[in-house]
Amino acid sequence: MKKFEFLTKDNKWQAIVDKGYADKKKSGVPCRIIHENGSWKVIANAENVPEGTETRFKAEPRVVTYQEAEETVTLMKAIENLATTGQTILPA
Repeated sequence: MKKFEFLTKDNKWQAIVDKGYADKKKSGVPCRIIHENGSWKVIANAENVPEGTETRFKAEPRVVTYQEAEETVTLMKAIENLATTGQTILPA
């Protein structure tokens, strides 16, 4: 889930709560969106970000190990088996 934050006077990012984005944007404080993968970008009032402060960050792609992929496939097979047979145990 995406999150929104604003830059405080102390140059610290703080969460925007209860749909307060419009108010923060209107007041002129910098606002950023943080994506689920960790990437973020200032999307409002970037001109008010102090000089030298980053306005975007791109997270490295997540690397999936062979074991994680294998576990995901096993879980998907179990879910499919549950849906078709009603059993939670995979046949041998």
